[in-house]
Amino acid sequence: MKKILPILFAAVIILVLPLPALAVEYSIPKTIIDTELQENGDVRVEEKHTYAFNGEFNGITRTLHAKTGTKITNVQAYEKEQKLKVEREDQTYKIYRSGKDETITVTLTYLIEDGVEVYADRAQFYWTFFDENHESDHGGLIITISPPAPENDVLALGYEEAYTTEQLREDGAVQFNVGEILEREEATVRAAYPASLFSAEPISDKEISGEIQSEKDSLAAEAAAEEQRRNTLYRITPYALALFVTAGLLLAGYAFSRYRSNQSEVNRQLNSFSFIPEEEMSLPATLYFQNHRSLTIRSLTAAILDLVRKGYVEQKSDQEFLIIHRNTDYEHERILLSWLFDEVGGNGTFHFEDIQSYTADKSNHEQYQKDFNLWKKAVKQEVKTHNLYESMNKWRGLTALIGTLAILFGIYQLFPWMILYIVFGALLLVTAFAYRPHTIKGKKIQVQWKKLLQTESDRGSLTDDEQLRIFLYEIGTGHRKVENEPEVRNHSLSSIDIGTPTAHHDMMLFIILAGSLQSSFSEADQTISAAAAASANAGGGGAGVGGSGGGSGAF
Repeated sequence: MKKILPILFAAVIILVLPLPALAVEYSIPKTIIDTELQENGDVRVEEKHTYAFNGEFNGITRTLHAKTGTKITNVQAYEKEQKLKVEREDQTYKIYRSGKDETITVTLTYLIEDGVEVYADRAQFYWTFFDENHESDHGGLIITISPPAPENDVLALGYEEAYTTEQLREDGAVQFNVGEILEREEATVRAAYPASLFSAEPISDKEISGEIQSEKDSLAAEAAAEEQRRNTLYRITPYALALFVTAGLLLAGYAFSRYRSNQSEVNRQLNSFSFIPEEEMSLPATLYFQNHRSLTIRSLTAAILDLVRKGYVEQKSDQEFLIIHRNTDYEHERILLSWLFDEVGGNGTFHFEDIQSYTADKSNHEQYQKDFNLWKKAVKQEVKTHNLYESMNKWRGLTALIGTLAILFGIYQLFPWMILYIVFGALLLVTAFAYRPHTIKGKKIQVQWKKLLQTESDRGSLTDDEQLRIFLYEIGTGHRKVENEPEVRNHSLSSIDIGTPTAHHDMMLFIILAGSLQSSFSEADQTISAAAAASANAGGGGAGVGGSGGGSGAF
């Protein structure tokens, strides 16, 4: 069953994790391990590893972890009759044999001292040759355990990928025909012979025959139950698919009906609404909602000028702004005031040159980004409170159920059904996250502002404040590029009478202010982005039974 999990998640791992550059390309089509149990309790091991190399190589590696109470000694390597150089690094042995584009077979021999555990009734060899940490696929894996003398009274059991692969030979040896194992899959074998075959002292006076037989029965029962679950899953799959398809169609029909109903209600309500949309939510929240859930430097410029429009901020000179009060309607307005007038500026004042001075110091860049993101987060939070989108929880719940079944199909090796459910689930997932229908309120706001931008000739009857709201909306969404306005190119703030009682409502004043703010924050954003880019370019035991285990590789 564990063999299936890497297949299910391989695509995710490849996309998410950076892959190391492999120095050597190779495969291991065949591995044969022969173990000979000695009368004194030691185990002689001979491993034959066949490697197929593509390109140049220097040798192979073999990691060997000893169980607690055992010791691995006398590790040697050969190719045919030629002895190869072996170097040890912790528990990994590097076997030197260089070449290019070859298929070679390396024989590795070693001794496991006290590898046989002797009990009152039986003596067992219980060992993990490949644990969950090994990093190479192996094909044609065969593990053989031979007793010190012919003996047919043997209890044998394989675990993980070696389960049900054991075969008893006439000489009493047990052969585990494991076959292919993928990286990080385990291969553990166990064989128990009468204790009388061994001269080593027992490590315990308990009997293990019943324990081994009980474990065999338990694993067999678990395998039978798993097979029954697989058959049950296979039988119900067509009906579950039909149910999910029906549910998907019903949800799609409901969504379409809801869309038409909402559209009809919006059209009815718009006939009785005024020319300009009501101020149901703040300008930054409106910009975020209308601008594909995005806040830009233009949105920030509009938000700052909206503080002036609402009377929280006053312009004192052609370069200076002053906070009037902090009793704002929204949390993001308070955050913006604190950011500009306390962090970037100071003492409740803000000058245009403050932003350049602040971002010129690289130590402020992180705080600048943090404050900008904090403001954005607060704006998004306001949008969430206005119920502008229909809930898609039913779609996502259905997708989660289908995804769970797809994983189960993979675990139980029902691959055609798994692929079908993955495709169906992916369609629902894309729908659930890409399709975000508006509520009546959301649709009404969207349509009103869209129509407003298309009817510029009907704005003469609007109040100064209403015209400012439209102007700030236009620059915040990018429909109006203030840097291209003639007032910005041909006038300066010093030419505007700041002292007039209606100065904060004067359109020319706001156009020039918008151009100056847009330029200042764009330069600051470019400074921080360039600095960030420059910074980015600067430069135990085994996991098997008793601590045994290992793996193979190449270099």
